[in-house]
Amino acid sequence: MNYAFDRQSERTELLIELSRLPNDQRSKIIEEYRRRSEAAFAPATLRNYRMILRLFAEWCAQRGYSAAPPISPSTVAAWVDDMGGKLAATTIETRLWGIAELHRSHFLPTPTTHRLVELAVKSVKRKYGSAA
Repeated sequence: MNYAFDRQSERTELLIELSRLPNDQRSKIIEEYRRRSEAAFAPATLRNYRMILRLFAEWCAQRGYSAAPPISPSTVAAWVDDMGGKLAATTIETRLWGIAELHRSHFLPTPTTHRLVELAVKSVKRKYGSAA
């Protein structure tokens, strides 16, 4: 019997397992993830990550959204729409990486791969161009 590795299924199973942990154990693993990330990522990457989270939190505060994970795909799509025409598509994608990493750090599914967000990015690229 062959077992085909399915990364998405493996991640989903892990997230379900982690979501069932008591809060104190979940907090410990989130803290361990934070420590390991700080050791694994370059200082410039960590600065960029923190900047993305700060900018997103400010944007959310101005509009009455919560910046705490889990963040809804609709909120992320609205953020993408707002950045359209102001930032290059690659910058928007980098900022989405920050939101995805925030969710990974809390062992939650990322809203950035949701179809609403994908369509928002595609719409921004179509309207403003990939280099806009």
